[in-house]
Amino acid sequence: MQCLYDIAKNTDGIVLSTDNYTEYLLGFWTLHGDVGDFGIIQGLWKTEVYGLANYLVKLFRNDNQNDKANILQEIIESMPTDGLGITDTDFDQIYPNADKSLSPDEIYNRIDTVLYNFIVQENNMNNEVVNRYKFTEFKRNNPFNIQRDHIIPLN
Repeated sequence: MQCLYDIAKNTDGIVLSTDNYTEYLLGFWTLHGDVGDFGIIQGLWKTEVYGLANYLVKLFRNDNQNDKANILQEIIESMPTDGLGITDTDFDQIYPNADKSLSPDEIYNRIDTVLYNFIVQENNMNNEVVNRYKFTEFKRNNPFNIQRDHIIPLN
């Protein structure tokens, strides 16, 4: 992020967040580390991000930009990683029991469905995805601020 903000400063730009709604709900981001200035896809479920990427592949192919389409298709089909080398895939951290024979978008479809049913439909569930959501709530409620009147006595 330091490099990205340095580039943004030198080019009068901003840093875009790459986190999506699924990653946000699962706490799969670094507190004070991953979030940029503008969350362009933060309101989209991961499956919607895959849908957008697939739509762009079609647009590139229709416009005979096959190099762009091929690169994006390769990204869509690859197993996602955090780039830190901690685990082989993101799923090892956020959904360890995922069926790795499925494509990444199929796995995220299952994750999004569980989250949607738990949060939006308010279905009472208990599984590893829901437990991760509950365990990472502190990240979505940060920073914790002490109210001024608790620090400075009112006269």
